[in-house]
Amino acid sequence: MKKLHLLILSLVCFTILSTSCSSNKSSDFAVSEDASPTLNDKKTVKAPAQKKQFVLFKYGNVGDYIQVDNSSVFTPNVLGALKQKKATVVIYPKQELAGFGSPYLAAYYYLFMNETSRNNLRKAVDNYFSDFENKRLLRDGKNTDKIYGKTDVNLRWGTLSNSTPNNGDAVMNLGYVFKKGSPYFSITIYPTFNKYSEVTSAVDRESMMLTYYFTKAQISEILSMLDEDMITEQFNIYKNDNVFTNEDVDSYDDSDDYSSEEYTEAVVEE
Repeated sequence: MKKLHLLILSLVCFTILSTSCSSNKSSDFAVSEDASPTLNDKKTVKAPAQKKQFVLFKYGNVGDYIQVDNSSVFTPNVLGALKQKKATVVIYPKQELAGFGSPYLAAYYYLFMNETSRNNLRKAVDNYFSDFENKRLLRDGKNTDKIYGKTDVNLRWGTLSNSTPNNGDAVMNLGYVFKKGSPYFSITIYPTFNKYSEVTSAVDRESMMLTYYFTKAQISEILSMLDEDMITEQFNIYKNDNVFTNEDVDSYDDSDDYSSEEYTEAVVEE
């Protein structure tokens, strides 16, 4: 009989302990009202607010350049093979410059020249055509890429044609080179200091090494688009549209009201 009582008592104690443990486990895994929602919740989960991204470049030269027409030029790819690219002849009236722009690897470069540099380019091309027609080109000659001299050029470049904040003054070498047995008139520009790197450190301090290759037809077409009369006309239009006249400014005459001769001290009464 005592054994039976002990057995019943043991079963009761076991049941109480089991119930207590089950209650503790349920409380451990209970989700409070403030807990983060899970994938099974049907409520809409709002994404955390994102920080504003800092925009480095903006479209800085929209409207600054006048596009004249399109031609073409050869530039090297990363392996050195020549690829034909579109070359856009442009005028920069604010600075009285003109030249062309084209993609170059992962960037876009503009080559701007003043009138003196454009004339030097024309003379170099004339010399190249003369050497070409008279068979004076040297297939294995050294430094033929600068045989026709050098002249100044202003570079402007960026990731896109309408976003070119990088700029610098450089020298372009004029000459010719042979590629796979064929001659090309060439423009070579060594890396130059990027003035925009003084504004932000997030850009390269120098431009890339640039070499442009032209067939006779290509360089002839670009030079014909760089017509000096047309360029001068565009410069004059810009000046007329941006000149200030007497009607644009306020006049102010203080001779009657603020003449030093009319100043008198107040009399102090004693």
